[in-house]
Amino acid sequence: MGILLKRPPCPMCGGKISWFLPTKIGGEYICNDCGNKKQTPFPDAAEQAIDFGIKEIEAVNSSSLQANKVEKIRKYKELMDEGIISKEEFDSKKKILMSI
Repeated sequence: MGILLKRPPCPMCGGKISWFLPTKIGGEYICNDCGNKKQTPFPDAAEQAIDFGIKEIEAVNSSSLQANKVEKIRKYKELMDEGIISKEEFDSKKKILMSI
């Protein structure tokens, strides 16, 4: 005769924890329903942190893109000053870069 082991209830909802491929979060096993919901202790805090990180990345990307545009315009200006490209070509490239 085998020994029956009883799993404790899900710490999140009190439901039954599956014996077959149970979900484990934070070192504790949880039921499939809670695992499917992917509940976090502080969902709002997690979303706020993600939003903050995205905004920081967008700010860095925006400032670096702007600096990159200015640098390209300067290079085209040098080419125009050296007579390699015409004023019309410079104005065209500048217009394209400023609209991006």
